[in-house]
Amino acid sequence: MKMSFCVEGVKHRRRVAALKLVAASAFAAMASGVGAVEYRIDRLSVERNGIPIFLDEYNDGIAPPIGTTFINSPNAGYSHTVGDFAGEESSGKLTLDPSHRGVATMNPVTGRPEGILFQAAYLNVNTQSTPETADRGLKLHHTFTVSALFDLVTPGATAQANSYGLRLHDFDNSSETGWNDVLDLQVFKDRATGAPSLGLFDREFRGTTQRLATALLDSTLGDQIELTFTKGVADDPTVHASYRYWFQGTAVGPVIPFSASATLFHGEIFTRPGIIAVAAAPVPEPQTWTLLVAGLGLMAGGVRRRAKK
Repeated sequence: MKMSFCVEGVKHRRRVAALKLVAASAFAAMASGVGAVEYRIDRLSVERNGIPIFLDEYNDGIAPPIGTTFINSPNAGYSHTVGDFAGEESSGKLTLDPSHRGVATMNPVTGRPEGILFQAAYLNVNTQSTPETADRGLKLHHTFTVSALFDLVTPGATAQANSYGLRLHDFDNSSETGWNDVLDLQVFKDRATGAPSLGLFDREFRGTTQRLATALLDSTLGDQIELTFTKGVADDPTVHASYRYWFQGTAVGPVIPFSASATLFHGEIFTRPGIIAVAAAPVPEPQTWTLLVAGLGLMAGGVRRRAKK
């Protein structure tokens, strides 16, 4: 009787271990996602009043948030990051991979998950409004140009949520009214055609998101794309967006502007540039759900049978 009990105990432990492996495999399949693509950025640059103040060519092997300092300054270039960039800078480029190194986002109004994974690195621009800091950062009374050069790839899933690009924002997430004034230039895959597209978005995180303009991209024209925001007039909140193709390290063709423009500085005096990448949170396929439910069910059944003995 004692020997029979020991044998049954061994069988039970093996059964539980096997079923745990089944469940773990299902969870791994859920987490792996479908259609994930890595994005690579070659360069991020900022000019203020016609003078370069920041240039990161991602060639020092030090990924954000440490990375490059401002030109002729000991000040850190990046203020903060979302997600993890550790070890992702090599061969003169920085890898953005939100599906593996991103952070699940929460809606600032509802506090609920938004179903996307987000990765970003923002620059450490001055946000104060004092006589001593008036000439620092990117302020309303400045002119500025922010550009990012990305490898031109198409996001892997047919969903606008999967994207990468350049951002300007002056929101303050500690304020009830601060979730506004976010401009995005994002490369994504058009849902209707499956073609790579570039969109100019004005996001009000406590309101609506507007797609101000869209352009279809042609990967035969280059292997990289430069995205640019330009504020050309001091004390004018208008910001223009444009793009340009590059091929084998050289700009090709003209700078292509969007006909639509946008505005910033609705109550704020500064804006903060950043690079972003977004991935839709993985949704388990039907067979994955079947595997998971079956595994958990067998585990529960095994535990019940064991409890009865």
